[in-house]
Amino acid sequence: MEEMKTPSLDFEALAVLSEEERKSAIAEYTAAIEANAIESVKAVHDGELKEVRYENAKYKLIADGTLPHFGERIVAIEEIISGNTALASLSDEERLRTAYYIDRGMTADDVPTTESLLRALNENPEAMRLCEAAILERLRGEKAPALSADGGAASVPLTPKAKPKSIDEASTLAREAFGLN
Repeated sequence: MEEMKTPSLDFEALAVLSEEERKSAIAEYTAAIEANAIESVKAVHDGELKEVRYENAKYKLIADGTLPHFGERIVAIEEIISGNTALASLSDEERLRTAYYIDRGMTADDVPTTESLLRALNENPEAMRLCEAAILERLRGEKAPALSADGGAASVPLTPKAKPKSIDEASTLAREAFGLN
């Protein structure tokens, strides 16, 4: 906001002026004072409105829940906003969201170790169930290898690759298993 110029009234010059000129000078002075007062109130109102909008955007993101730990990191987020003039052109919500992602990138942990993942799974039974379900689904998709007996020189599968529907199919499968084709 540009600095306001304070209007002044020269009382010595007023004394020399005619009645009409004096009334005109006083009216100009009064109008200038009123304009300054209106501009001051508007500036205060605009600043308060801007602050209220910012606070609303901040509390909306905290309550939203889509940005984990947003409320816990708000001090760091606001430091990023104050130190980054490029964010000033964004809306309040976008500015907060962008600063959150910057903070998150700066404080990101290293890739978790296998032990820490296993510990986290053991602490969360629901996550363990989901993990087990994913493993079972993967195993269902894969064909189990044929069991075989090791007789020294050759290995013969104990289970056929496919269930034969006729004696000819059984014979073909047996020849393949023994390598007689």
